[in-house]
Amino acid sequence: MGTLDNNAYFHAFKEDISGIELPLRFTFPFCYEPHALAIIAAEELQTYLETQNEWTHNFGLEENNDSLAIGKMFGILVVRDQQHRLGYLAAVSGKLAGSNKHQYFVPPIFDMLEEDGFFLNEEVHLNALNRKIEFLENSEELEQTTSNLNRLKGYWDTQLELLKTKLRSQKKNARKPEQDCVPSYRMKTSKCSWRICAVKA
Repeated sequence: MGTLDNNAYFHAFKEDISGIELPLRFTFPFCYEPHALAIIAAEELQTYLETQNEWTHNFGLEENNDSLAIGKMFGILVVRDQQHRLGYLAAVSGKLAGSNKHQYFVPPIFDMLEEDGFFLNEEVHLNALNRKIEFLENSEELEQTTSNLNRLKGYWDTQLELLKTKLRSQKKNARKPEQDCVPSYRMKTSKCSWRICAVKA
């Protein structure tokens, strides 16, 4: 549980929580039993989502809504403000109803949708590059070049195999059996002996 310096996004509990003891430590986020205060805060957030009229977003819960359904993840954090009042912060993952800025939710540290911001400006360049890549991938020039590459690759693979076959044949012919030799003589030294062989043409 943290201490809040700015009350802009601080939500005081609507339910009486005076009889609920505070937790001794922060819970492990991936395996825990939610504290009673966290459950109450989550329920109050759910009530807000069901009754608010500040924005419209299709969560996929309405059968007669034909717009694109996009589920969202919400979170709460129990805090204490400078007056030591208990309350909670609420947050949402990603943009909600086409925006990252809402009065009820803590804003993101980095707003990707900010006008003239880094993300939107760079997204224009990335989209242009993607369109250029798509154009080149579907171009007739690439198709022709790929066809030529495959044809040349097949030709040189064949030439390589022919050269390998020729090389193996030359190595085989270079081995001269003893019966192909004409009479010869030996030269001896104290340690070695050589046989000099004349090869038939």
